[in-house]
Amino acid sequence: MEFRAFEPGIEVHGESLKWVLSGFKLMPATGLKFLSRFRLTTWGADGKPAFDATAWFPLEAWLECFEAIQRDIGANLIFEIGKNLGTNGEYPVPVSDIHTAMKLLDSGYHFYHRKQGTRMFDPTTGRTLGGIGHYGSAAEGDRRIVSVCDSPYPCVFDHGILTGIGQRFQPRARVEHDAAAPCRAKGQDSCRYVVTW
Repeated sequence: MEFRAFEPGIEVHGESLKWVLSGFKLMPATGLKFLSRFRLTTWGADGKPAFDATAWFPLEAWLECFEAIQRDIGANLIFEIGKNLGTNGEYPVPVSDIHTAMKLLDSGYHFYHRKQGTRMFDPTTGRTLGGIGHYGSAAEGDRRIVSVCDSPYPCVFDHGILTGIGQRFQPRARVEHDAAAPCRAKGQDSCRYVVTW
């Protein structure tokens, strides 16, 4: 199900939230207003709301902000925010192919969330904490990857992330939401996306 945290007390790193501001390229003040409305900003030296990419914020507030953006502005912006993240997000290790990029998505996702003060992915041990779902990646041949996502984020956002990653490594990549599979936008627990190129 979209926009609902699976358990209380999980936080998201500001590095993840900065992609919202990038989605409001023509109106960055509007993006900052959304973040501020949901307590996802700090106070600048000038006494005005400012964005801190190094801070941690409650996941519940972040999901409420996402829901408001989708409701007030539209799903197309949410898709573009996800696509921008997929296209430009940094990987902790060098990545040169789509298969590796899709596999690393889940660990990167967990790395930018924390639970009880602990990052949900530890790159030194490879340990992942539960509580925010996963981004699956299963290769079905050389030019097809299936990703089942059961995160609390909106379906259209994940579609955008996968599209951005796909096109970053394979410019002709297409991502289709499997219409026969469950969908979080319809109140179910996961979505299935098919990436081809």
